[in-house]
Amino acid sequence: MDEEPDAAEALGDQIEEIEDDEMPPWAGYLFDAWNALTNDRHRGDMGGCSGIYYQSISAYARDHGLMGDIFPDFYLFLRAMDDEYVAYAAKQAKAAAEKAKRERSA
Repeated sequence: MDEEPDAAEALGDQIEEIEDDEMPPWAGYLFDAWNALTNDRHRGDMGGCSGIYYQSISAYARDHGLMGDIFPDFYLFLRAMDDEYVAYAAKQAKAAAEKAKRERSA
């Protein structure tokens, strides 16, 4: 919010709620889905990973009654959560590779 003072002013006291990193109660089903599907992805030998396979997401949604009008939102939110994980995993893999390289050089 520092870079958007107008937004900060408009939101007022709600900023603390927005910056809270806890998931809202309504999003529990997304976290459950992500936990169930998180291993349905390619994991590379060097520590990186891909996103959750679309086929796995679609099957989960079908099995849990999340098809029809709700599926696009379910897919969007789940993909956003997973993209954050993939970025985190890539950062961790890069740090581990750099650490191993430094240790070999020492």
